[in-house]
Amino acid sequence: MDKITFSVDGTRKEVEGRVLHRFADGLVLQGRDGQVYPIAKTDISNHDRDTAEFKPFTPAELETELFKEFPKSNGFNVLKSGSTQKTKRYVIVYNTSRAYADWAKKLFEQLYDFYPKFWGRRGFELDKHEFPLVAVIFSNPDEFRRYAFEDAGIDTRSLGVAAYYNKHTNRMILCDLAGMEQYLSDQKRKLRRSQLAEFLERKGAAENIATIIHEATHQIGFNCGMHDRLAPYPLWLCEGFAVLHEVPDRFSDTGWSKGLKVNDRHLPVLLRFMPVVRSAGPIETLIQTDAPLRDPDTAVQSYALSWGLVFYLSQKRKNEFMNYVKRMGTKTVASPDSPEIRKKDFEECFGDDWAKLYREMGAYLTSLPR
Repeated sequence: MDKITFSVDGTRKEVEGRVLHRFADGLVLQGRDGQVYPIAKTDISNHDRDTAEFKPFTPAELETELFKEFPKSNGFNVLKSGSTQKTKRYVIVYNTSRAYADWAKKLFEQLYDFYPKFWGRRGFELDKHEFPLVAVIFSNPDEFRRYAFEDAGIDTRSLGVAAYYNKHTNRMILCDLAGMEQYLSDQKRKLRRSQLAEFLERKGAAENIATIIHEATHQIGFNCGMHDRLAPYPLWLCEGFAVLHEVPDRFSDTGWSKGLKVNDRHLPVLLRFMPVVRSAGPIETLIQTDAPLRDPDTAVQSYALSWGLVFYLSQKRKNEFMNYVKRMGTKTVASPDSPEIRKKDFEECFGDDWAKLYREMGAYLTSLPR
């Protein structure tokens, strides 16, 4: 096991773990909690190595570590999901009510039960997660906003973000911006389906659940071998998986259910957008670069396009799509990346007739129920 002392933004840090990758000017260290640290050689002050085997923290060990960061004195508690080895998946830190944490746990477990089976039936066998999956739930929006900015530089207020997954810390961070905790408190009991259906009619409620599922999908995908956390993985594909599964279900007892459903938030955007552009240009650009998803001016249509591509390709061109997914899954932090490489990867799986792809995808999406 490696023990490295290094500096991060002027702060000294000592982490015990394993070296994942070495480069000429540094390395990538993974801690026992699953966090990854790209470290420049010039920032390392000490590096010791012993013969001990690398072992991830157990849920109990991780709970101890998390309480150092989120102390009980500040109102935090920890909820571990599952009582057997099979279901020991999540360690949930929360300062919400226990009822809200229980609801979130059930939602996460429901998704985890479904996701590997869904893609396994399509030919992609996912691995078991190596590290306990951490979720941190804040009850206070201001506390959530401060943490998100310090942790990941995310301005949740301007972006309207209710949750995010940090690839470096391997944590999902979320906040109840839709007021479900208060709703649970008002009901004084667990939600029944009819009550949840009523709650989902509230402004922002369905979007809040969709965002939580979206980020939980990222966490599962990055921990179970669908994609590498530090690899140059196409952002449209990563986001496409998440928007594929995020669709809420007002008739479920959690607000979400397994199965593939049309995303009624993104389909209308596509049906307005595609006839206007009348070409495969935006698709080709999205395949080659992450920029359209990161640009606020094009993000809405680009997320919709990512959903449309994954929905169409996974349904109508299944074999080519799974070959492409497996190909992308082999990429590592050391893999070369460029617009030309991304275009070549895509064309070797789907062909180079972009106009035909645009026509057939548009026709399929237009035929979907709405």
